[in-house]
Amino acid sequence: MNELLLPLYQYDVLLERLRSDPDADVRQHVLDLLHEPGEEAREKAWALSILLPNIIRHEMYELLLLLLRRGATVGGQAVKLAAGRPSNATYYLDTLVVHGWDINRALTSSFALHNPALTRWLLEMGADPNASCDTEYTALSMAVRQEPLETIQFLLEHAKDSESGHLVYCATEREPESESIRVIRLLHQHEKPIDDMFWQDKRSLRNRGRLLRGTPLHNACELYNFETALALLELGADIDKACVRDNVSVGPSPREIIESKLRELSASREDAVSRRAASWMIADRERTARYATALERALMKPRMAKIQEQHQQLDEATDTAVQT
Repeated sequence: MNELLLPLYQYDVLLERLRSDPDADVRQHVLDLLHEPGEEAREKAWALSILLPNIIRHEMYELLLLLLRRGATVGGQAVKLAAGRPSNATYYLDTLVVHGWDINRALTSSFALHNPALTRWLLEMGADPNASCDTEYTALSMAVRQEPLETIQFLLEHAKDSESGHLVYCATEREPESESIRVIRLLHQHEKPIDDMFWQDKRSLRNRGRLLRGTPLHNACELYNFETALALLELGADIDKACVRDNVSVGPSPREIIESKLRELSASREDAVSRRAASWMIADRERTARYATALERALMKPRMAKIQEQHQQLDEATDTAVQT
């Protein structure tokens, strides 16, 4: 069905009247457009859906009801404006739900997470924190990236079975690092996967599988977030899990990135000493001094564990040979 069913000038007239004089006889103007019986009126109501955001902005509730009852469809901008109402957001959103808005339909962003009361209301109305858009982002993953810990905890209680949304990956991009680590530990307590890669679901793989994808540990290392990287390693992240493209391991692994960054930062330190100065070089030098020893120790752990395992296997083989 054509969204421009009405002549363009009629949209211009209505939009201008809504902006300049929302209390005038706009209602009658819309009624005139909807006067035709049956399917034609429904088609015009559908076309007039473009006006819903302005109608909500100007709190023209009766006109909103009229269009919804005549078949107007609810778009993301209308939902955003309804969610942003300072005192009556739930009143408007409830009206949209009653008239067919799918509360779990993917939008371009999350409009309610900043408002705990509205978030709670949406959950009570059946909103799913695990509902995703076409890139697997969910309300929960958006919260993990930027909302207070209390909001994340509340959503986790309503999303106990969630393994989507690449939650830990999103947490590695949170700032400051101390907050990132707090959220990662919270997710670990709720048994969220530590090593899951970006874009795991079928739809995301189909659209983005050819892109290089890594683990949260890989992302933390790329961002120079060494404190976060060490926290992930402490929680069991795999330092040797390589990046993939089209589900084929192509590298680099977090180990290789850490080794590269340590060499790079060490070179930056020497260069900073010789050239006396650039501030980012000095910051890198301080970062190296702070984390180099811990990172080098982390690099050694899997190798030492493998050596110990090999020794144990050799001892067991020797014992078996002696007994024989």
